[in-house]
Order: sequence, then structure tokens, then C-alpha cells
Amino acid sequence: ATQGFRKEYTTTAMYGEGTYLARDAQYSAEAHGGYCGRDSNGVYQMFQCRVMMGESHQGQQQYGLRSWPTKQNGLIYDSLVDDINNPSIFVIHENV
Repeated sequence: ATQGFRKEYTTTAMYGEGTYLARDAQYSAEAHGGYCGRDSNGVYQMFQCRVMMGESHQGQQQYGLRSWPTKQNGLIYDSLVDDINNPSIFVIHENV
């Protein structure tokens, strides 16, 4: 794909709007009935990605793409996370 993951297809934004990535594949397969599809043989289909998360901030539901928290230098944080001390869910603002 030349355009990266399309964040406008995110329907739930528990930690802010953006592209959601999980540290553990099990979360994507099982959470809320599964975020990834299965083929006719019951095999899950998902991507394994290496993504640089940059400087993270605790995510919150009210963070929209135009209202992400900013660092002291005025730039937005690179990613939002579910738990700043032990993140397992990451939200990316820019196309990845």
C-alpha cells in the first residue's frame, strides 16, 4: 500500500483518533469479537508491523485528529498509548 493505514476507518477511538496498533496479536484477534478477519479455513489475517512510536502521551477518548496533545515545543506527540508505563495499544496520528 502506498498510502499507509487509513485512519478514517477507525470507528472506535478509546484512546484518541488515529491508526490503532496492538503489541499483542491476541488482542487484535480476540478483543470485541476480533478486529482482524478470518479466511474460509478459520485462519486470522493480520499484518505484523514495526513502527517507531516516537514520544508517547496517555491517550484519551476526546483526542481528535485536530486536537492531539502537544509537547512543550508546540508539536503534537508522535503516539498515544493505553498505559504510559506499560503500553500495549498504540495510536499513531500520521500515516504509517
